[in-house]
Amino acid sequence: MAKWCSERGIKHEKSVPYTPQHNGSAESLNKALLLCMRPMLIDAGYPLTYWGEAANCAMHLRNRTMVAATGKTPYEPFFKKRSDFSHLRIFEFLSKTCMP
Repeated sequence: MAKWCSERGIKHEKSVPYTPQHNGSAESLNKALLLCMRPMLIDAGYPLTYWGEAANCAMHLRNRTMVAATGKTPYEPFFKKRSDFSHLRIFEFLSKTCMP
């Protein structure tokens, strides 16, 4: 695992089990994702049951957002190429008929 992470530029950090307060970076990421997910769901008019789709979309966007410290997106060192934004769309389904 250590070799795989280092080859891809991933910093692997461990924390003590069952102590989320020791895992500040993960808690910070969770908060950032929630701050992105809620407006997406509200703007699209979807109930909270679609939180999984909103979380996937929020993380996808975060991985393609530039980090000030490196001047790159997290996507770039991992895949060794620049991000392509042509596939991005507004967060909503093509048809609202699938909603309950």
